[in-house]
Amino acid sequence: MLGCTYARQEAYEKAINEHEKMGTEVFPVTAENQFFAAGLGWIYALAGRRSDALKVLTQLQELEKHIFVDAYNFAMIHAGMGDKRPGFRGSRSRILALHPSGVFLKSDPFWNLLRSDPRFTALLRRMGLPQ
Repeated sequence: MLGCTYARQEAYEKAINEHEKMGTEVFPVTAENQFFAAGLGWIYALAGRRSDALKVLTQLQELEKHIFVDAYNFAMIHAGMGDKRPGFRGSRSRILALHPSGVFLKSDPFWNLLRSDPRFTALLRRMGLPQ
């Protein structure tokens, strides 16, 4: 949580250091640590370390070939990179709306970039969450 707090303060290097201290709790990406790894991917993206963010995305995609990977994890990294499309596109949008992690869309800072997009409001409406 300290890493996310630093990220929200735009102290990205401190945020990355805090996440990287977690060692195997973050890497390699596993079923158990996918959310924390995706959080680091989000911070990499915010810090302008796009190639590192893409590495986390690639690891999540590889993991998804074998087990369930929460759509929330993919979407938050894309949101950090400024790419709004994956958060709203087709099946991932439906999964976010239906999956328990979706309840965090309203308050989670991962989604700040998307809040002004009318599709975000529509997604919240479909989920029955206040806009």
